[in-house]
Amino acid sequence: MPKHRTTTTAETFHLAGDTATLACNLAKQLMRNRRDPMAVLLGPVIWSIPEGSDQKRWYFIVAYGRSGNPKFQLEQIFGPLDAVQQLRTALLLALVEHRPITIHECGSELLLAQWMTAQFPGKRSTTLLENVRREQAAWLAGERDHA
Repeated sequence: MPKHRTTTTAETFHLAGDTATLACNLAKQLMRNRRDPMAVLLGPVIWSIPEGSDQKRWYFIVAYGRSGNPKFQLEQIFGPLDAVQQLRTALLLALVEHRPITIHECGSELLLAQWMTAQFPGKRSTTLLENVRREQAAWLAGERDHA
C-alpha cells in the first residue's frame, strides 16, 4: 500500500519489552490529540518480501481517523511473526479502553481496504483499494512470486 507512515516496532517500541505495555503505549500514540470519535481498522498479519531480499517481512496495518473524513492515518507495524501476532492482539485489547471508538478487525487485506473506503471515503482510500485489488489479481494470475 503506497503513501503510508511506517512505524517499525523493533526500533521505535523495542519489541523485547512487555507486549501489553507496548500495546498500551501504541494505543495511546494512535489516540493522541483526538477530539472526535475515532474509527480504527486493524488489518491481518501479512508479509511482504522487499525488493532485493528473499526474507519475509511480517506486519499488520492500522488505519485510524474520524469516520467519514477522507484524512486518516495509516501505520504498518513490523517485526518477527510471533511478536507481530501478539502485538496485534494486545493492541486490539488496549484500544477498547479508548472511548468513544469504533474498531473493525479485518481478516484480509482486501476487507481492510474496502472498510477504509467506507470509513474514510476519498481519493486516497479508493486508490489503496484499487492497488490491493490489482495486486491480488496479479498474484492470482501467477504474475507475482509469493514463495
